[in-house]
Amino acid sequence: MKNGSKICAGVGIHAPIKHRPDGPLHTDNRCYNELITALRAPTERVHALLGRWRALERVTVCPQRITAIAAAALVLTSLDRGNK
Repeated sequence: MKNGSKICAGVGIHAPIKHRPDGPLHTDNRCYNELITALRAPTERVHALLGRWRALERVTVCPQRITAIAAAALVLTSLDRGNK
């Protein structure tokens, strides 16, 4: 959805502020983008690690159960990779 010149990601979803061609981003906007990146990085890493689990592609259980299944898959993946 577009709202004027901003792209709305949805309620509670924070998106980085885009760089404009008229000059560099303000320091506050750069700090905001770094914060968003730092918050999103662990989730994106987990998503990448769990991508190899084909069993998670078409899950039809309630959100609480899929959370437990995904957590178990992440632990198994971490153990397999040697991460702590």
